Amino acid sequence: VLREGQSASEADTRGFAATRLADFKVPRKVVILDEIPKGATGKLQRIGLAAKLGLG
Repeated sequence: VLREGQSASEADTRGFAATRLADFKVPRKVVILDEIPKGATGKLQRIGLAAKLGLG
């Protein structure tokens, strides 16, 4: 999730990580979302997140 007015691409994010992490720690895939799904208590909804990522 990016801050309002910010922009980044998958390549930018992976490049940033590559300069700071060991090769095996750099993520293979980066997904940028508009928001993280949260429940009434403010906690992350894992099922909602999986659905947004196409995993559920």
